[in-house]
Amino acid sequence: MSEAAAVKAARASPGARQYQALCGLFLGAMFLADLQQGALILSLLLFLVGSLGVLSPGRLLPILLLIAIACLQLFKQFSARRLGVPWLGDRGGIQADEIFFALAALGYVVCHYRWQGLVQNILPVDRRRREYAERWPRRSGPILPQRRPAEQVTRLEITLLVISLPIWALSAHLAWTWLRFPPDLQGWRPGPARLLVAVWAVGTALLLTRALLAYWRRRQDAPAIAGLVLQDILWKETRREQRRISRWLAWRRIKDSKGGGT
Repeated sequence: MSEAAAVKAARASPGARQYQALCGLFLGAMFLADLQQGALILSLLLFLVGSLGVLSPGRLLPILLLIAIACLQLFKQFSARRLGVPWLGDRGGIQADEIFFALAALGYVVCHYRWQGLVQNILPVDRRRREYAERWPRRSGPILPQRRPAEQVTRLEITLLVISLPIWALSAHLAWTWLRFPPDLQGWRPGPARLLVAVWAVGTALLLTRALLAYWRRRQDAPAIAGLVLQDILWKETRREQRRISRWLAWRRIKDSKGGGT
């Protein structure tokens, strides 16, 4: 099967169509949630940017949508504080429409990346995986993609994804509520104190996640590979002591070979 036919078959698979439909559903939810703030033109701009991701599984389209969301939210805050526009402001905490908007944005990004894994690459592009010509000289061809098999997409997977989205949205709401009232850091203003606490929390979470993933990856290794890794770590930690002991042993052997031993 040629690459064009493989891409066409992957896009026509039920799993890819389901994730594409979920992207459209979450985009509509974002549009309705953002429309509650009374900014029709800004909501339409956001809808147009997100529509590009529904029509095409481009790699940068989810990032482009997140940048558009950030720019629109910053513009709304600026216009509410400086220009007195009534659609946004301090409404006494995060409202239900804001939680719903965050939930829909997260669902859109997750579904889009899973859609990309089905029709493009599930792993970063490996330029060593190329298609070569059968005749001599063997010229390198296009890079072979590493797609996720469409048969692996199940209803249970999609159900768990949809169920987990409110959990992450509520967790983000609790985190933001905690950041709204940061502790007193030696008389710092609330803005820098909130930023410092957020950086500390995100950094700690990343370090713990990295440690857990590294531990899980080591647990998946075969015994021979794990032993080789431990030997390498042992050598790095005790190389000075081992060199010193080896030099003394070598000196003793040389002395014994010359008849100087006792």
